[in-house]
Amino acid sequence: MKLILTREVSNLGSPGDVVEVKAGYGRNYLVPQGLAITWTRGAEKQIATIKRAREVREVRDLGHAQELKSELEGLTVTVAAKAGETGQLFGSVSTKDIAQAIKAAGGPDVDRSRLALDHAIKHTGEHQVSVNLHPDVTATVGITHHAQDALGDVVFVDLPEVGKTYAAKDVAGVVESVKAAADVYMPVSGTVTEVNEALRADPSLSNTDPMGSGWFFKIKLANPAELDGLMDETSYKAFEQNA
Repeated sequence: MKLILTREVSNLGSPGDVVEVKAGYGRNYLVPQGLAITWTRGAEKQIATIKRAREVREVRDLGHAQELKSELEGLTVTVAAKAGETGQLFGSVSTKDIAQAIKAAGGPDVDRSRLALDHAIKHTGEHQVSVNLHPDVTATVGITHHAQDALGDVVFVDLPEVGKTYAAKDVAGVVESVKAAADVYMPVSGTVTEVNEALRADPSLSNTDPMGSGWFFKIKLANPAELDGLMDETSYKAFEQNA
């Protein structure tokens, strides 16, 4: 069955993509859920419009994600729904309902695929909804010039396992020098995506080029907002001067 996606569908495609799926999957799920429309020559003319709408909703980069975060923080959204005397809803509140309510409350246009519900909303009351603004933000972890000066000549580096997930402040590795051994703490929560094998082979890179080829590992951030709690370059330089 040939379809045009109108929403992001995991492992299938993005809005505006033309895809081939099994007839049952298309007729019984994708089309009824509003995730796709049946491809026809007439419908194909809508692809450009669908893609333009996708671009409007798309989170361009971390800076844009932070802007959206500021708009969403503190926003109280009300979704009207029919319920019984006990507060049990006649049905449930969908991510589509929430996305529309965010827009109606003066918030940004958020693609419903970015909304994460811990549980189905089937009762009246207050519920918290997570918005995955920029799930693919990555960061590189290492030590600074100031840190390597304090350590002295580095002779061994223990790097974390690729694919392992850590919380902020967890110990993710160890660096040993001629002076001492020190734990490497995770600055933010995330999953390790790559380690520097060149550093494992030559730990002295931590001393000769700590901000370049001496990096330790890369992580996919679980929550980019945690970056707000870290020092920026200006603050860190001030810290170095007073250390």
